[in-house]
Amino acid sequence: MNIEFSYEIVRVDEKAKCMEIVYSAPGYETFFISARLPFLDETLENVIRSFAPIQRWVESSMEVTVPEIGIKGTLAVVEEQAESEEEKYLFTPTSGEIPSVIF
Repeated sequence: MNIEFSYEIVRVDEKAKCMEIVYSAPGYETFFISARLPFLDETLENVIRSFAPIQRWVESSMEVTVPEIGIKGTLAVVEEQAESEEEKYLFTPTSGEIPSVIF
């Protein structure tokens, strides 16, 4: 999916080291996002790009599934042994337990 977006810096707070950026893209919601100021060794465009709400725009057009109330499980993140992105997140449904995440 290709999303071309525009941005405008509408506020800068040098003391707090942050700025407010308005992101807009045709056909998508406009976002006002607070972002950090760029460091001396990076470009403004890299900061703008890293705080852009691209994933939010992508997700806004996706259909969702609704889980049943009461589904429970345990979640573990196993990065060292995972060979693929899918294997990093292991989910085991159980009953009567609150989900927990192990890092």
